[in-house]
Amino acid sequence: MRPIGVRMRRGRALSVVFVTVLLATGAMTPPAYAAPGDMDTSFGDGGWATINIGLCCAGPAMARTPRGEIILAGTTWGPRRDPPSVRDWDFALARFTRDGKLDPSFGDGGVVLTDYGDRAADRGETDDTLRAMDVLPNGTIVAAGEVRDRSGERDFALARYRRDGRLDPSFGDGGKVRLDLGNSPDRILALALYPDGRILAGGATAEPGSIFPFVPVLARFNPDGSLDSSFGDGGIVRMRLASQTAEFTAVDIQRDGKILAVSQGNVLRFNSDGSLDTTFGDGGIVDVFSPGDIFAIAVQSRGKIILGGGRVPLGMDFRLVRLNPDGSVDTSFGDGGEVITDFDGRNELVTDLALQPNGTIVAVGHSWAGEGPPDGNWGHDFAVARYDRDGRLDPQFGDGGKVLTEFGAQSRVAASAVVVEPRGDITIAGNTFGPWAVGRLQR
Repeated sequence: MRPIGVRMRRGRALSVVFVTVLLATGAMTPPAYAAPGDMDTSFGDGGWATINIGLCCAGPAMARTPRGEIILAGTTWGPRRDPPSVRDWDFALARFTRDGKLDPSFGDGGVVLTDYGDRAADRGETDDTLRAMDVLPNGTIVAAGEVRDRSGERDFALARYRRDGRLDPSFGDGGKVRLDLGNSPDRILALALYPDGRILAGGATAEPGSIFPFVPVLARFNPDGSLDSSFGDGGIVRMRLASQTAEFTAVDIQRDGKILAVSQGNVLRFNSDGSLDTTFGDGGIVDVFSPGDIFAIAVQSRGKIILGGGRVPLGMDFRLVRLNPDGSVDTSFGDGGEVITDFDGRNELVTDLALQPNGTIVAVGHSWAGEGPPDGNWGHDFAVARYDRDGRLDPQFGDGGKVLTEFGAQSRVAASAVVVEPRGDITIAGNTFGPWAVGRLQR
C-alpha cells in the first residue's frame, strides 16, 4: 500500500480513538514536536473522540460555540414506538467541551434528541432528518432539515435551541417550525445565519407542472421562525436551472448582505431581497463546475469566492475553483483558476471549506481507494488538504499539504465539516457509518 499524507489508523471496536507515535533512536527517545497537520493530543483522547447514539444517514454538521465548545448535529434512530417494530428518525445534537470531552451540562448527558412527532393523528410518526446546523453569536443553536410523514409527505423543518440544549419556546411552535411549501418533497440542505437572528435556508422543493423533479429554493425566516415577507415571494425564492434535479447544497451571506448559493455546478448570487444580482456572472448565475458538483463555499477577505467539490463521475479528485467578486474565474488561483488535488484514491470529494486567520485554505472531504467486497476493505478515509491563499498546497502541512485518516479496514467514512479555531487549529468531523468522529489537527 502506498501511503498518501499522514495516515492515522483506528480500530472499529473503539469508541474513542487513540493515536500513539513511537520514536526510537538507540537507547534514547527524543521529545516529540507537533508539526502542522499532526493530531492535537490535548483534544479528546489522542486527538480524536467519537460518539455513537444509533446514528444514521450523512453528516454530521459541526459548529463552534462562542465559548469554544464543538457541536455535532445529524440524525439518529429514535426510540422504538408502538408497535415495537416501528422506529423513527430524530434530530440529534451532541456537544463537546473545548478539550474534546462530551459535555454533561448540555441536554441529557451531552446529547439532545428532537422528535417532531405527529402532524395529524392519522399520519403516524415522522422521520426527522437533520441536514444543517449553525450557532448564533449568543450561543443559540439552529438546526434544519426535513420532516417526513409515514404517508411520504416531506416538509421543511427548523429547530432552535438555547445554549443548554433546551428548545427555545420563543421560536415557532415550542422551538420548532414545520413549513409545507405546497408540493412534497420539501427539504433544507444548507443554512446561513444573520447576526440579528434571521435564518437563510437553502434546499429543494417540487414544483407543480414542472418537468423537473426538484427545483432549488431559498427561504428566509425571521428570528421568531416566521417567514420574512421582505425576501422573495413571501419569504421564498424558487429557481429553475438546467439540471433536472437541482437543489441548493450550500449557502453563504457576504459582508454586503448579498447571498451566494450553489446547485450542482452552478453558483448564484442574490441581492438581500432575494432578486438575482445581475452584476454577477450571466444575470446572476455562473456555471463554473461542470462536469461536477459544488458542496462548499468560502469567501476571502477581498470578496473572492472559493468553491469546493469534485468532478463526476467516479475518478474525481478534490477540486477548488476561485471566482472574482463579479463571478469571473480568477486565473491567478492555481492553474488558470482551478486546483485539482489527488490523494491517490478513485473517488475524492471536497465537502467543506474553512479559512485560517492567515488566509490559508483548508478543505476536507473523503478519499475512496476503490477496494470493497469481497475483500471487505472499502478504503474510505477522511481527507484534509491545506493551501496558501492562491491555491498552492502547503508543504509544511501533513505530507506535502495532505493528511489522510483511516477508521478501520471496513469503514465507509467521510469527513463532512471543518471549523478553524481562533488560533488556527483545525477541527474536523465526519461519519464513520456508525459513530461520528471529531478530531483536531495542529495548525
